[in-house]
Amino acid sequence: MDLSHMSHRARRAFLKKLKRKRKRQKLAKENIEREIEELSRLQLSPSYQAQQAKELELAALEAKERERNEELWQEREREAQRQWEENNRQKILLKQREEETQRKIKAEWESKQMESKKFIPESKTQDVHEQQSPDLPPWHLPHHPYLSLQ
Repeated sequence: MDLSHMSHRARRAFLKKLKRKRKRQKLAKENIEREIEELSRLQLSPSYQAQQAKELELAALEAKERERNEELWQEREREAQRQWEENNRQKILLKQREEETQRKIKAEWESKQMESKKFIPESKTQDVHEQQSPDLPPWHLPHHPYLSLQ
């Protein structure tokens, strides 16, 4: 390291900084060595070994509990999935029944329309208060609780 290009003041400041850096490194190394020695002494003591055994046992218990919680969570997930599938199946069945009912009503209405076209009565009186037009099928009626299909 060539310090000749530096001024006297800069060289002294640089060397002082370098000396502080080396001193810090030496202290850090000594601290690490001291901690290693203390740890090795502690590891040989029976109380430290008992503490380590207790920590290992505690870690094993925590792992077992996490595993049990995971199994419980998975069981709840499976139950929720099964229930969702059952609800979905019920909705599909209900929709199929509604569609089947609609088809039956439509077929019934169409057959009545065909019969009425075959046998047209000579004097057909129209009720003034009739809710339903005979030309509209019953599934076109508004779904209102006070209105009833006739």
